[in-house]
Amino acid sequence: MGGSLHRTELARLEKPCHGEGGMEVRQIDYEPRPVSYSHRRVGRLATFVVLVLALSAAGYKATPTVWRRAKLLYWQHAAMSLDPPEHQLVYDDDPAHYQKLVQSDEFEELTGSFSRSTAIRLERTWYEFADLAFPPGAGSNATLFLHALRNSKGDSRLVELEGGIPRWVLDGPVPAGSRQSFSLWCRVMRPAGMLSDPQELNMTPFAVQCDTYWPTDHLRWYAGHVDPSDPSHLTIDYELNGKSFILEGWLRDDDTVALKVRDLSHKR
Repeated sequence: MGGSLHRTELARLEKPCHGEGGMEVRQIDYEPRPVSYSHRRVGRLATFVVLVLALSAAGYKATPTVWRRAKLLYWQHAAMSLDPPEHQLVYDDDPAHYQKLVQSDEFEELTGSFSRSTAIRLERTWYEFADLAFPPGAGSNATLFLHALRNSKGDSRLVELEGGIPRWVLDGPVPAGSRQSFSLWCRVMRPAGMLSDPQELNMTPFAVQCDTYWPTDHLRWYAGHVDPSDPSHLTIDYELNGKSFILEGWLRDDDTVALKVRDLSHKR
C-alpha cells in the first residue's frame, strides 16, 4: 500500500497472542497520525535559528580573546626571530648626529633630567609584543638586543636588553675622574603557547663599568645579534669616544644572563 494510512481506516500491524479458551486475540497497533510536513519544517527552522544565535553569541564573546592571542603569538614570533641589519644604530648621544636622527621616523629623543641630546631607536617588534604580554607595556628605552636564546638544557627563552644609558644621565654629574658606567636592564621570558601566557622569569638591572670618564664621552650602541655558533650567546657592539667594545651575554640554565665587556679594535 502506498502512503501512510489513517488509524480509522486500516490496521497496519497485527501481533498474534492467545487468550482464554485458546482463542486467538490479535493486538492491533494503529498507524500514528502523521505529523504535518509544514510543522516539521518550522520545528527544524526554529532549532537552527536557536543554534545559530547560541554559536554567534559564543563566538562574539570569544573573538576578542582569540584575536588578542593571535596577535600575541605573531609579535612573539617576530621578536624571537628578529634579525636587525649588521651595525644598526640604536643609541647615539653625539650632538653631531642627534638632530638628523630624531627627525627620522625610526628614532626618538631620550628625555631625562640630566640628559643631553640623545637619539634612541625603539624597536617596534618589542613594543608591540610588550603591550600585549605585559600591559601597559614597556618603557621608552633603546632596544639593544631582542631574540630567542637557548640554554644548555635546550630551553628556549625570549631575551631582551634595553638601556645602555650612562649613569650620569640618570643620577646627575659624577665627580671628576670617576669611573663611568652604563645602566642596562635584561629581561628573560618563557614564551607564550597556544593556551599559556608569556612568563617573565628574570628582570635584572646591570651597571656596566668602562674605563673612560665623564663628561667627554660620546656613546653609540648597535643592535645585538645571536652568536650563530652558540644559541646561548649574544653580542652587542658599542663605541665609546670612537673606541670599539663588545658586550657579550650568555643565557644560563637558571634563566639569568651573565654579561661581560670585551675591549677590542676588531669586530666579531
